[in-house]
Amino acid sequence: MRKQIKIINKVKCIVSKKVFDNILEIIEESEYTHDYCITKNEPSGELQSDVTDDLVQYWVDQWSSGQEADNFEGIVSIKISKDEYLEFKYSM
Repeated sequence: MRKQIKIINKVKCIVSKKVFDNILEIIEESEYTHDYCITKNEPSGELQSDVTDDLVQYWVDQWSSGQEADNFEGIVSIKISKDEYLEFKYSM
């Protein structure tokens, strides 16, 4: 949890307040999140077209899990600078 807060605070210093608020919204919608990092690796998954005000570009790589395949987990990558992405895993 401490590492997560440190990374979120770093992101807050990189992006504008409006972009940061949109990032927090994406995190909240992702339910259980973990393994936060800032990376220069190209994102995997699909670029999301429902981007809020076109301010935040983000990709989701999602797969089903659980016995009934009714749970989902994946990786979210959010562009935070020209060559950096906030990346985290989620499950719901």
